[in-house]
Amino acid sequence: MLNIAHTFYSKLYTKRPTCTAAQQHFLQHVTPKLDSNDDTLGKPITAEEVLNTIMQMSLGESPGPDGVSVEFYRSCWRVIGQDLTDVINTIHSSGAVLDEMKRGTVILIHKKKRHNTAEELPPDLVA
Repeated sequence: MLNIAHTFYSKLYTKRPTCTAAQQHFLQHVTPKLDSNDDTLGKPITAEEVLNTIMQMSLGESPGPDGVSVEFYRSCWRVIGQDLTDVINTIHSSGAVLDEMKRGTVILIHKKKRHNTAEELPPDLVA
């Protein structure tokens, strides 16, 4: 069973060559579109925006690889809110992201009652 799962996910996550001609053909038919919100994309993110995002996140979910839950961010917002916003803006403006922040954990979550094939165990990324 382990070999079957290993083979399936190795194939699934192996990089395949890109067909440049097909990519260019597709992109020729895409029309760039800008709207009134685009001028805000380069502006610093506000603490209010960060808090609004945190408040929209579901409670009781598993934390990411860092072990920090949504409940922590909500309960400690008054203490960490501005620092967290500053970190987010530094990353946003510099593009410098720690390698640890680029990692996630892939876990298999059972989606059906019976699991006869690896395809029935779709991976979810815990970021």
